[in-house]
Amino acid sequence: MMVPDWVEDFLAAIRRGVAEGAMDAFEGRFAEDAEYYTSPQLAPLRGRDAILAHLEKQIGGQRDMRGMTEVLNVTGMTALVRWRASYVLRADDSQQHYDALILYDFAAPGVCLRRRSWAVQWAEAPLP
Repeated sequence: MMVPDWVEDFLAAIRRGVAEGAMDAFEGRFAEDAEYYTSPQLAPLRGRDAILAHLEKQIGGQRDMRGMTEVLNVTGMTALVRWRASYVLRADDSQQHYDALILYDFAAPGVCLRRRSWAVQWAEAPLP
């Protein structure tokens, strides 16, 4: 499958932002009116400012982040991505493992309009 460069660039920026706590990596990556679902059962975060505040808080509570993404499919302006990560929670030094399917809908190349996540947080297996 041919993955558009803009999808790879978007994911590289998100991985860098999460792994390094580099909030500048998220700049321009979410539409002003974007929706960000952390779970199918919860209401989404709405708007770029709310999403960036959530990411800053989440990333600040983690250390030693390792993550990898695998693009499973791209159709038009939608990408289905598997995201796996391992990290340590700062609050209690517990090792966490995260395995998720994330559906990104883009308003424009590299600008996320809607992010929907289905995750198995605290998955059994760490990253290889």
